[in-house]
Amino acid sequence: MNAALLLALTLIFNAVTVAADPALSSSDEKNYQTMQKALYGREEFPQLAGIDSATIKMDGLRDAGRIRLDYEKGVLKEDMAGPTFAEGGCDIVVQIEYPATQADIEMRPRLNGILFSLDDEKSYAVWSLVRVEENEGGKAFKARANTIISYHLRLMHAKLKGIIK
Repeated sequence: MNAALLLALTLIFNAVTVAADPALSSSDEKNYQTMQKALYGREEFPQLAGIDSATIKMDGLRDAGRIRLDYEKGVLKEDMAGPTFAEGGCDIVVQIEYPATQADIEMRPRLNGILFSLDDEKSYAVWSLVRVEENEGGKAFKARANTIISYHLRLMHAKLKGIIK
């Protein structure tokens, strides 16, 4: 895995190993392993060919702040109907904000937002969006990308809640 992607996943997902979470199903682990293989080799998913160009923006982070990962490959144009991609194109956004409220989630209806509560009565919000070309390869990539994002979010939340170390 390249350094930029590893840094992004580490910062955004606070990733731990698959074996650290006994509550994960075997299908979660299989999807995770498939995506990791794709990230290392990039053969299966051409969408990852330019992952080195992913940007990571951080504002604050100690008591309050935001982290955002943006990755775009092959976006030809974007209009009211949405993006048009070149072959193997995609657009991925993941943003985490702390502290956050349900109102913050509702302000961005286009992104898939989730509010996570912590024990200190504060919450953090996570938004993610994976857009791809409408073909079989794009749909397969989107499904796997969403699986790995969900997987890492569950692991991050479990770690933040002290469920796993």
